Amino acid sequence: MHRPPIRLALALACFAGAAAGPAVAKDTGLAYISSEKDSTLTMVDVKTLEVTGVIKTCKRPRHMKFLPGGTQLMVACGDANKADIIDVQTKQSLGTFAFGDDPEAFDLSPDAKTAYISLEDEGALGFFDMATKKLSKSVPVGKEPEGVITSPDGVAARLAVDEVKTLSSADVRVLEGGTEAWHAFGRPLVKDRTNPPDEACIDSYLRAYDRNSGVEEAMQAYLTWEIELANQIKRDNTVAFGVGEAAASH
Repeated sequence: MHRPPIRLALALACFAGAAAGPAVAKDTGLAYISSEKDSTLTMVDVKTLEVTGVIKTCKRPRHMKFLPGGTQLMVACGDANKADIIDVQTKQSLGTFAFGDDPEAFDLSPDAKTAYISLEDEGALGFFDMATKKLSKSVPVGKEPEGVITSPDGVAARLAVDEVKTLSSADVRVLEGGTEAWHAFGRPLVKDRTNPPDEACIDSYLRAYDRNSGVEEAMQAYLTWEIELANQIKRDNTVAFGVGEAAASH
């Protein structure tokens, strides 16, 4: 499955993710899952699905996102009105800072200099300067912004919204007219093949040349499987290959 070439930029808080899904750390094989009741992050091995550890964080962790480089995980904590930065190597917090009133979900600008925050209690989109760690401004967007789904023309999104609602307690909306209407209205779009990263694409099959990295390794793994397939058929002895009359006898 090819990645969609254009991804919707988070320009409104109500377009933030509907649920706090797991964050997968690059090259570690670990997924980080937030536990709002315990104020912790649980680390799970994505291959064995075994819990490998727990990290304490600020109160009611919600949305999570890796900062550029993939070595630090940023966590929005709703009840603490803060964000926490976790070092994924040491599994320790590097410190917290004020992150607006009840931050639900957030995303980073392409240059990672600005965080766009869904501020639930305020019903606003917050613009957060990552260098100064200050909220520069906020824009009202409506009561309790939670999540929205979209598709190029909005049709697929309308068909999917009922199922999405069963998977989340969030107030999920459909973007009217889809991404095409968003673009026609003059709203920004971002082309980014790296978002989501390869390791987060757990619900789709990436062919070797669909990947952003490890293309040669993925191709070699595929060729190894294909070559071994002939040996597997030979071991099973359920299929025979031949040429001409020899093939006709099977």
